[in-house]
Amino acid sequence: MSFEDGTISEVTLDRIRAAATYMGLPVVEAENSVVVPAETHVTVITVQEESPRTLSFTSRARHSAALADIAELAQLCNEWNHDRLGPTATLVVGDDGSVEVVARVSVLVVDGLSDAQVLDHMQLYESTSKLFFRELSNARPEFSDLSPDQRETQDQDAAKRSIGHRQHRGVEDSVLRNAVQQEEDTVESSIKPVTLDRILTSLESLGITRVQRDPEGLMAWINGIAFGFFVDNGPSFLVKGHWDPGLDPENDALRIFLLCNDLNCEKPLLKAYTHTDDDGLQVRIEYTASVVQGLNDDQLDSHVMHALNLILHALDDISRDATGSSAVDWP
Repeated sequence: MSFEDGTISEVTLDRIRAAATYMGLPVVEAENSVVVPAETHVTVITVQEESPRTLSFTSRARHSAALADIAELAQLCNEWNHDRLGPTATLVVGDDGSVEVVARVSVLVVDGLSDAQVLDHMQLYESTSKLFFRELSNARPEFSDLSPDQRETQDQDAAKRSIGHRQHRGVEDSVLRNAVQQEEDTVESSIKPVTLDRILTSLESLGITRVQRDPEGLMAWINGIAFGFFVDNGPSFLVKGHWDPGLDPENDALRIFLLCNDLNCEKPLLKAYTHTDDDGLQVRIEYTASVVQGLNDDQLDSHVMHALNLILHALDDISRDATGSSAVDWP
């Protein structure tokens, strides 16, 4: 692999292993994944073949907590998800009542990635996941208290089984019917920086023309939902869906966090979290993609289309579960 190569090709585990080796990461042999152990967590990297095709990073803390600690851990995870672009922090409750802390990021790879883009996603996840688990260990020191032998056993267990997110089904939607279908494994194309002008052009190609613009980003109302489109620090392409039900921050916080947590486990390309303002407890759902290496037009169009589709369906699900009615005005 040439990590300065701009040629876009299909994302495979062999390419991920090569990038991990290039970065000097320890890799545990595994058949259907790339397992990367660290002191506080173990990461499994997979290529999810279902629609839409994704490159998925899933890390589990090496320690678990008791069910009695779930409220404290929920607050920690929600604050992280609110303040940071990634990774998405989630909680998984086991059959024995134990609570696992899981961090994950998924990358849309429908149109492939260049070697430079693969390396960028690998390096970004490696640094941000370490930061998250460092903050977790600072808040809960027991999460870093594990012997070398216990760590090795966990690493081998991870290599034998998939610890990735639950499989998700593709959603048929009119917004996806015009998506570009890549017919060849290798594509020569022009990778360019992602700008608000390019995002606006992509939205207009979908028939979304009532868009407000300011120096910070773009805003549009789509099916009754306020969407923001930004090129954030990194840079990252960020799409944010807003739902403002004005719920009770005291009585509804844990209930709505758990709904967001379920969504985060089931929709690997999204991140849902709660936000409190003067009007009460609100919900935000984000779709984020690192664009340090830029995107070609097909890649950008795929990100925009999938972001809109996934966020609308996610807000439909979470609002129905929370209030009994949908926040989305479906045509």
